[in-house]
Amino acid sequence: MKTEGSLRVFHRHFGRGTLQSLMFRGRRAVVYFDRGPTLAVWVSELTTVMDEGPLGRGVKLRSDLNLPLLGGAGGDRKIVESFRLGIVPESAVQEWTFGRDGELSYLSEWLADPDESVFYLFGDYGSGKTHFLNAAALHAEREGWVVALVPLDPLDSPPSAPRRVYNRLMQNLRWRGPDGSACDARDLIQRCIDGGLDSSATDHPYLTEFLERLNRCRNPERLWAWLMGEEEGILTDLPTMHDHTTASNLYCNLLSFFGYAAKTWCGAKGLLLLLDEAEMVTAVRWHQQIQRGLDFITGLSLAANLDPRLSEEPVVKEEGLHIYRGLNTGLVYSGHLKALPYLHPLARDQRTLKVIFAVTPTDLMRDLVERHDFDAMDLEPLPRAALETLFDRFTRHYREVLGVPVGRREMDRIKRALFGDLAVHGTQRRFIKGMVEAMDYLRFHRERGLDALLGLDLNPDTTFGERW
Repeated sequence: MKTEGSLRVFHRHFGRGTLQSLMFRGRRAVVYFDRGPTLAVWVSELTTVMDEGPLGRGVKLRSDLNLPLLGGAGGDRKIVESFRLGIVPESAVQEWTFGRDGELSYLSEWLADPDESVFYLFGDYGSGKTHFLNAAALHAEREGWVVALVPLDPLDSPPSAPRRVYNRLMQNLRWRGPDGSACDARDLIQRCIDGGLDSSATDHPYLTEFLERLNRCRNPERLWAWLMGEEEGILTDLPTMHDHTTASNLYCNLLSFFGYAAKTWCGAKGLLLLLDEAEMVTAVRWHQQIQRGLDFITGLSLAANLDPRLSEEPVVKEEGLHIYRGLNTGLVYSGHLKALPYLHPLARDQRTLKVIFAVTPTDLMRDLVERHDFDAMDLEPLPRAALETLFDRFTRHYREVLGVPVGRREMDRIKRALFGDLAVHGTQRRFIKGMVEAMDYLRFHRERGLDALLGLDLNPDTTFGERW
């Protein structure tokens, strides 16, 4: 079996690279790509390279690959390597979250409020939105929610491709079983079935078919893959999981049902979806794709809010176009599923689906929130005290794990330089990047002295790492 740092893989967009570690229970992989970037990508998108030649053969990466998980064995070193990549291991999110007590307290109140279901988290680039979403997901899971966190990646899961977003949400869905064990989407649906969910309870063109065929299907794995939205036409004798940009009503309907099912038959409090980088709705080529992405984001928000306009909404065809829109909301509807509402009828009476969107502020997204009166919160920069705690904690951890002897005076000089840089550039991500790079410098280039790293004669717009 290949081990960490030795398995060669191929990605259709980024080319060949070396697999380093896995995270999110083995669903995401950290890969050092030959072309330069180190990225976290979905394991399902990777193939193993069997031959290093230009026509090297490959096989799909197995889901049971025996690689160390970030935060697992050797987790102390993984903390350092994770910070270098700008992430925090899932298992260490809580202990590496500082200065967000107020936001987490608001989250607890919001989760417990039966009248609240959607809020948009605005924050500048590098302000810690992704880390907060991970902390929020862990917090909600511990409070009894089923959670799923997905970045709206323009290449992997853009909001203009609702099936792909749905698929990623189902892949990442997790919750804690009655015995405290980690469970996924399949466990959730199976427990709902065991708790009384059957085809008569759904009255749904997709769910009814799934439930009626599950026990008599010769290949249940393909049936499960179909429900998860793995492929558009995985089973030709079942309703199509449409990959059209107009199919938002299908996938919002399914997600609203799963929120209802989680509470009704599984004993959870509901389903919490956390969608990162929602501003990527505009990171596409065509205006039509932007509009379709906004339809998905808006439709999911309105469904979570139990907007009464979604109930039995008349759907009309736009004049001169093959596009169908709701007469009340203006949302796009799939031409194949015009009668399927965004909100499942069973989920209309209680808020069992909640959604958090993390957004770098743009005029488009601010306008969306104001137009529909969605709740919003601005993520403020971490206070200096929290950054000092992070700096002291991380640098102590780095020194202990990697055996780097650093004196108090050296640490104080680095801290002053980092806070001086923060006052000029104002980004927490730059602060954290500089913190890691400064420790790497002391580890590998101690003989050069700190003046070479902190020298004022060098370009102040460069980061520490670029200075050496």
